[in-house]
Amino acid sequence: MSDLRRITVDRDICHGKPCVRHMRWPVEVVLDMVASGMSMDEILADHAELEREDILACREYARLLTPASPLATWPDARSLRCAYPGSKHIGPPSPKSRTRSGATLNCPAAV
Repeated sequence: MSDLRRITVDRDICHGKPCVRHMRWPVEVVLDMVASGMSMDEILADHAELEREDILACREYARLLTPASPLATWPDARSLRCAYPGSKHIGPPSPKSRTRSGATLNCPAAV
């Protein structure tokens, strides 16, 4: 089980993005490494300042923030900027856009 106290938010570190233990390791960067196919052992070997529990906490943090059906449950979906490259659309994502990790999102402006 992970310890979510390892995930910290400090406006003076990485512009207030959720980070690992007040270090300059944003959760999204750790998750990008996991999504790219790196094993936990590979991540730990490459980045000695990270601990196994840090990676587990990042995964748990993402799991808690990711609803089963994001478009159906985001109450403020209109305020989201879509991830479609070059899109200026603000609103719920649509299946034509992709995030850095390759996850597909929706962008009505891209359809």
